[in-house]
Amino acid sequence: MPSTEATARGVILLVEDDLSTLEAIASVLRCERYDVAPALDAEEALVLLRYGLRPTLMILDLGMPEMDAFGFRAALEALGQQLAAIPFLIYSAHSESSILAAAATLRAKGAVRKPDIDTILELVAEAHNEPADSSVGPRARKSS
Repeated sequence: MPSTEATARGVILLVEDDLSTLEAIASVLRCERYDVAPALDAEEALVLLRYGLRPTLMILDLGMPEMDAFGFRAALEALGQQLAAIPFLIYSAHSESSILAAAATLRAKGAVRKPDIDTILELVAEAHNEPADSSVGPRARKSS
């Protein structure tokens, strides 16, 4: 059962195909008192959503095998407006310009180049309308 304090900050669906990266990011988010629903691929994330998970934010790896962020977004839209309206961030090891272009195409709230965990935390706080930690610099990259 999620803690009341963590739930008050939000539930984040984290979709990452690399287990060690998934665990590392999930651990940092949990330390910041977010509940995290981890998924090792886009299909697992879609199953969680079909069975009732309603995160306040999703964080997606752009280049997952089997179904990338573009395929996930299309599948999400096919499931209905309520799920398609959930805000999300994308992150990737690709070049910053390609990540920003993908974020604009996908209508993501933001984009981060791996492994910039500080910017991930900043964008998560921003997506939840919370002040970002002042120690985090202005490295957030947002799509329009």
